[in-house]
Amino acid sequence: MQHLDADPQALAGDGQGLAGCIAGAGPGGGCTPAGADPISTAVAGSFSAWEASLEALVAHSQAVRAAGGLAVAHTAAVLEGTDEAGGATIAALAATPVTAPDATLAGTQVPAPPAPPAAPAVPAVPEPISGEAWSAQIHAGAGPAPLAAYASRMRQTSAELAAVAAELRSHAHAIDAHWDDGGIQRAGANVARLADWYDDTAGYARDVATAAEDSAGHVRDAVAGTPRPETFATLQARINDGLQRFARSGGLDVVPLQVATTNMAEAQRTAIDAQVAYAAAANTTTGGVPRPPTPAPPIVGAPSTKGGDTH
Repeated sequence: MQHLDADPQALAGDGQGLAGCIAGAGPGGGCTPAGADPISTAVAGSFSAWEASLEALVAHSQAVRAAGGLAVAHTAAVLEGTDEAGGATIAALAATPVTAPDATLAGTQVPAPPAPPAAPAVPAVPEPISGEAWSAQIHAGAGPAPLAAYASRMRQTSAELAAVAAELRSHAHAIDAHWDDGGIQRAGANVARLADWYDDTAGYARDVATAAEDSAGHVRDAVAGTPRPETFATLQARINDGLQRFARSGGLDVVPLQVATTNMAEAQRTAIDAQVAYAAAANTTTGGVPRPPTPAPPIVGAPSTKGGDTH
């Protein structure tokens, strides 16, 4: 006879707790470009795509968790009214293979796993523009603040996901304690596997947060290293004045024009150097962000080496 030692009332509470476990990663709003340049636009687009992907993955995991909680609660209700023979029947049902990885009880549909949005590539080489044009672009945006705020939000999301992982692991232990059928049921193991997914996803969120913090630093360096548009306007005015003095003097008063032209060339070089360094750093940092996690593993209908699923 199939071994069965269960506490249906406690198991029902486990199912309800699992179904009510709330994850983080709510709507974050993406990331605003630090500047009006293509590099900043691509960086912001990448971070926005990664956040949207994380939100979709967590939403899918919540549906997986809810379906699993309802399945556990349903099993508790069945166990409540069965004897040991009935328990053996439930165990036999648990050994029946399922046809779909996200098969659930009636009324607990799990949506298909989300497809991650494409993140734009961040160019390693900037577009060929003048230092003055680059200055206007990098000084026209919001600066590093949106990236810093994004990083803070991602770190908070990571902490919330880690907390959910700990809560799920507690539910997994409780399910196994309240439903012992000799190792047939896989509910506890499947919930523990989902907890591992939340831990891994929390780590991914931390990695993205670190990249956002580094990207904010790149913006600060680019802004600090690029002469402001007002500087270029002043230098251009001095060149114009030098040209006028040169013309009025019949070509004899050339020094002011030479000095102004040299200063403008130096400012142009400084700006372009800052632009090139910004593009290289942004490309390296965003290119180092790991791929988003795979979708959350199912609780109901999860594959098992022991021949059973959640039911």
